[in-house]
Amino acid sequence: MISRIMKLPKHDNVIVGRDLSNAFEAGAVYDVKKIQDQIIITKIGMTRLSKSRFDEPNENSDISSILLSGKYLLTENDVL
Repeated sequence: MISRIMKLPKHDNVIVGRDLSNAFEAGAVYDVKKIQDQIIITKIGMTRLSKSRFDEPNENSDISSILLSGKYLLTENDVL
């Protein structure tokens, strides 16, 4: 199995992908840096996306609600 990502053309820098090799931890947020021709991916923390069904969006929300909020990219260490 492999993991792959792709930057969608004409979609405001959106990256989509599948992690079939389980290289990434569920709920973790990663930082991506390009240094010369190498891409460096570093785990920076766990998502601030709520586990509570009373918060919107939460980890059980539909994918479009999660993606539109942008909150999933924040970690517990990020200051609001």
